[in-house]
Amino acid sequence: MLKIRVRNADPNWGATNNLTHEAALIKEDDPQTKAIFRIRFLESIRRDGMVIVRNGILIARRKPSFWVYKCRDAMS
Repeated sequence: MLKIRVRNADPNWGATNNLTHEAALIKEDDPQTKAIFRIRFLESIRRDGMVIVRNGILIARRKPSFWVYKCRDAMS
């Protein structure tokens, strides 16, 4: 499990610019290379109190949060 704190620092984010997000993620590694293979948010809360993910459920959709996969390396 990973815990992160991220702050947007880009005016293109509009009203959420400079807001901090606290999040907990779970990761899975590739068994052969030990590189991170995919991640999934378990908790995500903005500093203004908005809960985005709680207990692995994406609040807006009321469904489990998505697995995010690492893109494969370019083939030669």
